[in-house]
Amino acid sequence: MQYVYIDRERANKLKGDARAVSRMEKLCGCRIVFEDNGSISVSGDAYGEFNAKNIIYAYGCGFGEKHAELLAKDDYYSDYIDIKGLGSPKRIRDVKARIIGTGGKSKKYMEEVSGALISIREDVIGIIGSVESIGEAKAAIMTLVEGGTHKLAYLRMEAAHRKHKAERLVMR
Repeated sequence: MQYVYIDRERANKLKGDARAVSRMEKLCGCRIVFEDNGSISVSGDAYGEFNAKNIIYAYGCGFGEKHAELLAKDDYYSDYIDIKGLGSPKRIRDVKARIIGTGGKSKKYMEEVSGALISIREDVIGIIGSVESIGEAKAAIMTLVEGGTHKLAYLRMEAAHRKHKAERLVMR
């Protein structure tokens, strides 16, 4: 048995959606129980527990259940960037705003180019995708977190994308 701790608001939302919990249990072959102390217990075989834990954590970081459930597939992974150590709440808010961009344009562009899914919640930025797409999106996000320009962030992401694309062509 393993335990997952996620934001109480997201845990309550998931707990209230019996259909989503049932689908996750079926997908992972696990039993999911919402404990009184706020944790979520997952019991089943090791691989199922691993998948369920990853899915629940991704959901807790702001991904919708359909996107979080992609983690049950062998070619999808997740990565998280903790931004709570950036300093003041204003600095964290500014960084999140830069990643999202005006009207969500920056986040959308990073998702389109990299092929990764990005979620920004509280003080965590979540990324779901292939290993390559996560690396591409993370290159852009980290540039923005470190104070770089959007232009530089996009250039780094696009360069990583071209590199991965060329590597795939060579491997054929």
